[in-house]
Amino acid sequence: MMGIAPLVLFLVAPPVTDEVMEQVKGEAFKALITNERPKAERLAGIAAAYYRGRAGYDRAYAGALNTLAVAQARNHKHADADRTFQELCRMFQGKWGAGQIATPAPVINYIFFLTNQSRFREAEQWLTAHLTNTALCYPDEPDYMAKVLAIFAQLYRVAGRLEDARVCGRRAVELYGDKAAYETGVAEASIELVSVYCVRGELELAEKALEAVGRSAMFRYRVEELRAECLLARGRPRAALLALEASRQRLEGEKPSDVFAAVLHEHVGTAAFQLGDTVAGKKFLLGAIAACEREYGRDSQAVLRLCEKLVRLCPAERDHYAERIAAVRDKLKVNEPKGLKAVGIKLP
Repeated sequence: MMGIAPLVLFLVAPPVTDEVMEQVKGEAFKALITNERPKAERLAGIAAAYYRGRAGYDRAYAGALNTLAVAQARNHKHADADRTFQELCRMFQGKWGAGQIATPAPVINYIFFLTNQSRFREAEQWLTAHLTNTALCYPDEPDYMAKVLAIFAQLYRVAGRLEDARVCGRRAVELYGDKAAYETGVAEASIELVSVYCVRGELELAEKALEAVGRSAMFRYRVEELRAECLLARGRPRAALLALEASRQRLEGEKPSDVFAAVLHEHVGTAAFQLGDTVAGKKFLLGAIAACEREYGRDSQAVLRLCEKLVRLCPAERDHYAERIAAVRDKLKVNEPKGLKAVGIKLP
């Protein structure tokens, strides 16, 4: 016997309509923004299942799938996210690339996903097509090109090709700094330049790039975190810790992502080492490694960089991490980007 409870639910449950499902899709996206990752994945999955295979609903289906893919990635379901992104890219196949339409947002999100997963060569191929398409679609709108160059700068910075990252970031600022709003492309390129210049020891240039980030209302929340990076590069750990505390307070009340947790732990750990507190430094760098493993996977470039940093700052850990570092390096070799010259990428 079925029982009365399911029968009551059947009688009182509202019918699933397009309007209801549009609300579900909207709630999924909202949950993604507020970092409610399981909720975002669940609701986006419901919406995607509703729209799948229905004639005339391609756009709604793509929107639901895009939210689902990003949510799966943030929930560390990387294989699921990859399959969802590939389905999305197949939907848009043949519809972009020759300037017919702007590069679809899911394709750009897939580029970020591939970069985060250290699949740099694939990301570079997609990004090269994105650059060509954007130049054809928006020849007179500089901010669009600045955004693409900023993504190139991010790709090469994460992959450790700092000169290529510097070239792309500088190109965006030089070409479009006076023409484009600092809200988007130029500000994004400046964010990448801060980190690149800090690693290269070009600290005056890093601080100049930081000023450019500060002129953007959209990215002002990154200023204190990036300031801490500059201060650590100058060997001023106490001032860096104050900047990090200001950054933490600015984001208080929000659910921190693993990305922000990794950045925070890395900078605090670096400051601790500079202050001579090896125990605290090791603790926070291990926290950064754990956060990056959750976000990017154990064999990612981000994890490799942090393991190398830990060994550099704490030589006693060299034997413990030597085998792991060598293994990850070998795995990443096949995914290295070819670089601007090898690919023949023609920057604007």
